[in-house]
Amino acid sequence: MASKSVQELVKKLFSEEETRAQFEKDPESILARFSLSDKDKRSMLATYKRIGLANKGSTSMEATIEPLIFWL
Repeated sequence: MASKSVQELVKKLFSEEETRAQFEKDPESILARFSLSDKDKRSMLATYKRIGLANKGSTSMEATIEPLIFWL
């Protein structure tokens, strides 16, 4: 289960345009605002580098999820 801090971060990234813009400019500055473990920070950064801030209209999201559907 994701930590509450990860949940709070994701909620802010997808609900607050200013937070999302700042994260895209300097992810470390946003990550520092939350009580995240080093593992959580590395995971967030690795995911961001791989697919960006993917949302329902994102081609990155489609490219990531579509191969997963094959295994379901």
